[in-house]
Amino acid sequence: MHILLVGNNGDKLGIMDYKDAENMAKDQHLDLVCVSKKSELRVFKLMDYKKHLYIMKKKMKKGRKSVIKTKIIKISPQIDTGDFKTKVNNAKKFLNKGYKVELQLFFKGRQKNYQELGENKINEFKDELKKDIAFTETKLEKNKDNNKNLRILITPST
Repeated sequence: MHILLVGNNGDKLGIMDYKDAENMAKDQHLDLVCVSKKSELRVFKLMDYKKHLYIMKKKMKKGRKSVIKTKIIKISPQIDTGDFKTKVNNAKKFLNKGYKVELQLFFKGRQKNYQELGENKINEFKDELKKDIAFTETKLEKNKDNNKNLRILITPST
């Protein structure tokens, strides 16, 4: 079987028999890797495959580091004080770890008529956080459909 062989640095070494290419790879202490099977003439490349995998893993890790996760905390306007303090403490933990926190306040039934209660609860939540942690926030976002919820995104300051 004849193949097209590409060198370690990307230059074409020409068309040759597979066995010859395999021997050339062994002489240079490299691996023979199939790059393309689609064409009539298969393309193989001489490379250090373990080094190639190492570089690819390194690139994947570098890309993953930039992702910042968002934690969602849901409350209602009628939340009890103990539950409220627990949610605030969880938000503090998340912000200290570098996560963004999205605070969602849901209205049920007739609570939709009392939006100011929800806004007061969100302001109370922010005031509790300000005592211990510096953060930045995005503006208060209301659900456009039927005023069922309020959202705010809280980002830790660096």
